Amino acid sequence: MGFWGIEVKPGKPYPYHSDNVTGKLRITQATLGPGSSKERSIIQCSVGHKSPIFLCSLIPNKIESCPLNLEFEEDDLVAFSVIGPQSIHLSGYFVSDEGRVIRDDYESYPFYKFLITVINLLFLERSSIFNMKLRILFGLIFSA
Repeated sequence: MGFWGIEVKPGKPYPYHSDNVTGKLRITQATLGPGSSKERSIIQCSVGHKSPIFLCSLIPNKIESCPLNLEFEEDDLVAFSVIGPQSIHLSGYFVSDEGRVIRDDYESYPFYKFLITVINLLFLERSSIFNMKLRILFGLIFSA
């Protein structure tokens, strides 16, 4: 996993293509750049030859950052641009293929399956049924 970040300036589209980087690009944050304008700035994105779509609209002193969850494939040809007076900074990281393989290996271990089950029970159920399921789960694991 490696950090990624760019500044997209108004009127200057920023093309992105993963020339020397292997893995997908995951963009997680848009932040308004410095400036004295009170007007909104919008970051938009186009993939391939498709029409651009708005990702978020940022307003100085009101909404200056926006969480994102965007993922682009290695072979995607992407262009970012800003509509408005201020630049917008995008940040995120690269997800390598090796990262996915390691994660899948961990999920195959019985302990990690057990841990995921317990976490799901803790966060998804809050009742007496939860207590009963947890006792049964621990009983099965420690009696084996």
